[in-house]
Amino acid sequence: LSFKRITSPLRKLAQEIRTYREAELGTSDAWELRSNSDEIEVLSSSFSLMRQRIQSQFDQLAESDRLRRELISNVSHDLRTPLAAMQGYLETLIIKSETLDSAKQRKYLEVAHRHSKRLRDLVSQLFELSKLEAGRVQPQYEIFSLTELVYDVRQDYELRAQEKGLELIAKVPDENVLVNADISLMQRVLQNLIDNAISHSKESGEVTLSLKLEGRGVQVGVFDTGRGIAAEDIPYVFKRFYQSTSDVNPELRKDGAGLGLSIVQKILELHDSIISVRSQLNTGTEFSFALMRV
Repeated sequence: LSFKRITSPLRKLAQEIRTYREAELGTSDAWELRSNSDEIEVLSSSFSLMRQRIQSQFDQLAESDRLRRELISNVSHDLRTPLAAMQGYLETLIIKSETLDSAKQRKYLEVAHRHSKRLRDLVSQLFELSKLEAGRVQPQYEIFSLTELVYDVRQDYELRAQEKGLELIAKVPDENVLVNADISLMQRVLQNLIDNAISHSKESGEVTLSLKLEGRGVQVGVFDTGRGIAAEDIPYVFKRFYQSTSDVNPELRKDGAGLGLSIVQKILELHDSIISVRSQLNTGTEFSFALMRV
């Protein structure tokens, strides 16, 4: 009777720990308990599982803090250039408004407006990428027609392609291709890839969106006949803020944020898909990824 009274709190604590573990911590192969496990074994294994969970949460907090500090550093660095340019042109307009003719004033306003648009896009992409990297974006899966999405995105960019003298082509199978994915995120992927392809294409070139059936999957590709990517740059194209130093157009490097492909990669990782790139200088570049069909 005395032994039962002494061990009663231990049994009660072990039962509470077992209930909490099943509800909150789950189980793992390393600490799977037997139905006849004694109280000491229950407490030992559960405390070990809680230690692992706490360490994992500490690691996640440390990673979130690193991403936050890195984001602040990138924001302060990359926002400085457009802000300084806008301030310079606007100050010039204020100081010399009486001596500048209307053509000069309009030119300065257009430059300031262009930098303000770049600033807006950069801020938007920075926060979009930060949410993806912090795991705060969860795909909302639904079954939709990938064929229709390709045509819709092509239509959205048709005018811009025409202004640059490019032909925007869609190559899709005769049958309707259905996939189970987040349609808004997939649209973002195609938009970023097409935007990148148009920006790096020469006049009178082509940008092609293609769907190719492969077994139970579909291969999605965006191909351009632009300047291509140097072999030494290919391993780094998905790193954020990276821009090729071999680009022959310095204005393109200055206006680009270097975030579009990083966003594409993160979105596809959420869909368990991997994006690949093939390129050859002065020939063109192809980005492709696979999705499972429904």
